[in-house]
Amino acid sequence: MTPSRLLWAVLAAATLLVGCSLGPQALKGNRADYNAVISSSNNDEMLLNLVRIRHYDAPFFLNVASVSSSFNYDVSAGFDLKVNAGPIEGYKGQYPYNAATPSVGAKFSENPSIIYVPLSGEKFATQLLTEISLDRLLFLSRAGWNIDLLFHLLVKRFGHSVNKSIAMDSTLNLDPARTAAFDALADTLRRMQNRGDLELNAGPESGQMRSVILQLRFAGSDEAEALGRLLGLRLATTALGGGRSLARIALTQTNDLRTENACTADTCQVFVQLRNFIGILDALAQGVVVPKDSAVADQAGPPRATPVPFTVESGLTVPAAAFVAASYDGHWYFIPKSDVASRKVFSFLIQLFALEGGELPKNTPLLTLPVNR
Repeated sequence: MTPSRLLWAVLAAATLLVGCSLGPQALKGNRADYNAVISSSNNDEMLLNLVRIRHYDAPFFLNVASVSSSFNYDVSAGFDLKVNAGPIEGYKGQYPYNAATPSVGAKFSENPSIIYVPLSGEKFATQLLTEISLDRLLFLSRAGWNIDLLFHLLVKRFGHSVNKSIAMDSTLNLDPARTAAFDALADTLRRMQNRGDLELNAGPESGQMRSVILQLRFAGSDEAEALGRLLGLRLATTALGGGRSLARIALTQTNDLRTENACTADTCQVFVQLRNFIGILDALAQGVVVPKDSAVADQAGPPRATPVPFTVESGLTVPAAAFVAASYDGHWYFIPKSDVASRKVFSFLIQLFALEGGELPKNTPLLTLPVNR
């Protein structure tokens, strides 16, 4: 094979191989890039809304509804033929091999398209203002989140006990005895969960509401009586032997004043009032540190107690070791990577927001990668 033909063969093979491998390589690189950028953007937006609430501003969410990206790969080939190039000087009958000069060209381009949809109207009411359901509580518990975190973040009222970290809600009686009972109840449930004596299961449906059955296995009668006092109930228990006993508590979001916090022979019923998502945001926003030179510094004051450990730092610049950061009114607000407790709560917030989004829309986000070879 002559050198010119060999060159043509090599160029053709290289072009074919590049075209065939472009699709998988584009998918491998760009899918990871889009994933990382959208995830980071969602985190920044959530933090920004926490900061807005702390500054008495309204939250606003802009969801990524659709992501599409098309890749174009164009290949061109040609050659320059020199007619009558003439013999090589000094070599009779031999002509130059570059009388025909090949050329190959390639062009790669990406055309991304991102559609944003503001969270408003019915979707806003459903995802932010509607009370979180007991199904969500059950799901998150089964997903591995500790009962004390769920209790302090999601629950406003459990029986007669009341969560004292209700920042905006003035409709509940924040009697010190009732708030103290709530904290003690959360601690008791956490201890029982840690030793494997707490279980949440789905109960029967009542209309559109589903109850959740809380099963508690007590180490002794003293523990059962103490928890009953926190609930204001005489618990119906079943003996298990060895001094241990079992209680079944049906949690319901339907508050029937005739049967509220009552017990039958084998089951007690307790009314549970849960927060909506905007209420959770408000409670956690109290952990945002407002700079002293902020316009609302006097009104906002220092950070207040949050339901669980959660702090958002502030400064004029964002540190390199920030887990998430957002800019607002000339300052940066961030959670350091070293603050594991706040990072854990923030990750829970992101998961809950996605869970409250409900069913996926029919036009689910697509990533299309047409490649011309």
